[in-house]
Amino acid sequence: MTSGFNPEEFFKLVQDEKITWTFLVPTMIYTILDYPKRKEYDLKSLRTILYGAAPISPRRLEQAVTEMGPIFMQGFAQMEIATQGTILTKKEHWDAIRNQKDRLKSCGRPVLICQMKVVDEQNKELGPGAIGEVTARGPHMMKGYWRKEEETKKTVVDGWIHTGDLGYMDGEGYLYLVDRKNDVIITGGMSVFSVEVENVLSQHLAVAEAIAIGIPDEKWGEMVLGIVVKAVGREASESELLEYCRDKLAAYQRPKRIEFYDALPRTVYGKLDKKAVKKRYWEGRDRMI
Repeated sequence: MTSGFNPEEFFKLVQDEKITWTFLVPTMIYTILDYPKRKEYDLKSLRTILYGAAPISPRRLEQAVTEMGPIFMQGFAQMEIATQGTILTKKEHWDAIRNQKDRLKSCGRPVLICQMKVVDEQNKELGPGAIGEVTARGPHMMKGYWRKEEETKKTVVDGWIHTGDLGYMDGEGYLYLVDRKNDVIITGGMSVFSVEVENVLSQHLAVAEAIAIGIPDEKWGEMVLGIVVKAVGREASESELLEYCRDKLAAYQRPKRIEFYDALPRTVYGKLDKKAVKKRYWEGRDRMI
């Protein structure tokens, strides 16, 4: 057992113990990709890196697969559905890089034990490409929250778990997540999905990590703010990144400001803690975070 994630310790454990399988969150993958001494270690024993728990940058994912081989699998699930939801297999990663790179944005198709559908506010199932809330059903899901009947009623509706994640399915049954319901930015009455903004920012070579949040704005209610951690050895100005987004996002989706952080806060599981960042801007204001 380790007390936290340290890239050098990770590499040493893989090399010395011949680790074959591990789970990493995306920020950990970025860390090992950027670690300057990575190639000094023998990682040939690694056959599977399962990742999930947060969105991943398609550019960094392609880099990971290209440099470390077709050993990556993605899973999407929640504790409420016993961590068995969707899977994007190793072969699907490799095929996506060669033939259909947009599929790297997908978290895969439902596993055999799990049914999934995307629904609107009236719980009506939506067709391919339509964005709604992701719901799941199966014999493995929870019966309810312990001693929280009202919360259980809101989450389990007609036997389906409401995940709180927004997304859509394509015609082949692949699931694409666009945001958490509470992370959608409402600016001037328009909905902006933070993941779409983050994916664009993350494509810039000077960006190691990026998040997008809505912050208070007198005119629009919320304004899209991009927060960026620069890649080691690379530089980019606010104006350069704003211009980079100009032809890749609709006007209402574009960040109005870019701020640079040395590092982004993380949860105890290593995930980016977007709630902690939002709290800095919404402290004392009436806004659900």
